[in-house]
Amino acid sequence: MTRRRPYLTLLTAAAALTSLVFTSCEDEDNVDLQGNWVEVDSEFPGTKRGGAVCFVIDNVAYVGTGANTNRTEDRERYRDFFSCRMAKSNKGVEMPVWSQRWERTALGVSSMPDEARPRNGAVAFSINGKGYVGLGYDGAHYLRDFWEFDPKGTPDPDQYTDKVISDELKKQFGPTGKWTRIEDYPGDSCRYAVAFVIDNVAYVGTGEDYDDNILSDFYKFDGKTWTQIASIGHARAQASAFVYDGKGYVVGGVSTGSGAIDWFQRYNPATDSWENLRRLSDRSREEYDDDYKNLAGYGRCAFVVNDKCYITTGGAGGGGVTTWEYDPSYDYWVQKTSFEGTARKFAVAFTLDVEGYGQKGFVTTGCSSELTVTGSGGSFYSDIWTFNPWEPYERRD
Repeated sequence: MTRRRPYLTLLTAAAALTSLVFTSCEDEDNVDLQGNWVEVDSEFPGTKRGGAVCFVIDNVAYVGTGANTNRTEDRERYRDFFSCRMAKSNKGVEMPVWSQRWERTALGVSSMPDEARPRNGAVAFSINGKGYVGLGYDGAHYLRDFWEFDPKGTPDPDQYTDKVISDELKKQFGPTGKWTRIEDYPGDSCRYAVAFVIDNVAYVGTGEDYDDNILSDFYKFDGKTWTQIASIGHARAQASAFVYDGKGYVVGGVSTGSGAIDWFQRYNPATDSWENLRRLSDRSREEYDDDYKNLAGYGRCAFVVNDKCYITTGGAGGGGVTTWEYDPSYDYWVQKTSFEGTARKFAVAFTLDVEGYGQKGFVTTGCSSELTVTGSGGSFYSDIWTFNPWEPYERRD
């Protein structure tokens, strides 16, 4: 990881609660905020992209799908996947290490088979030691198919156009995971839905369908069966989601004819009900939400580290770099040090256990523009950043 020269010692947590919200990633914007973003030496090994998905199994993150609409060839949307695990470097420090692509094949390590359309704006989750990917947009169609990934399985070469997988490579990589199509999502074909997992049950909902309808329905999946649950009530797409203490949270997003919305809901599976939490904007006469003017957003990524919940990057308020920490006990958001990489939306985030440290959150991929049709322009990214919430801010070189 790249270390930075000490810059300023941050204020205490109490002072940070009243610090101003800044919308730029310049160093001076982080003076009064807490936390430190550090760029990881390695990069995501696939094509730079936005709108990818991620799931974690046994402390291994799998990142794949997504789009690079600045490319004009047929591979502008992707079905490939790459895994990331923590491993010790020569210095004995745990570092994130990525798998590499199979040689002489179209098969990335654990890539989805040909029958699975390449896509962006999908959802992903893991339950019972298996990963699941579904929904999304392939550039022409909105999708509702779902696929199950078994990391202990071996790919069936008949599922892939290029079937050359040498015995030597099989020994080198071992099982690379097997994909199996499961029952389709029972709701509409859509993109930009959200998913979260509570007690090995996945919850999937919201999104945008082919007719530009913004959705509010939700379904749960136990590994075998889909069942409809209570609607979230406030339709949206491109929202973020996380889980804390057995409850699911859905943050922001966009709705019909509007920019970023400030709705924030919490789902309780015990009662199959949604609770409206404090809005993500300055709507009260109290001081707690005075800095919320840049909190509402879309296309943001969310992660949980050591029982703290974070959202970062994304469109609308905050210029694609602001980072916020959520305290579920008080239903309160605190702005943290802004993301130090290039501003972006539709990135992915994941959390891994790191020996001798605890949990760390990572953010990778993403794009500068909306993901529309081929040749729509924009910049795409493959850099990886980790966020250390309690470290003093160190200036970016």
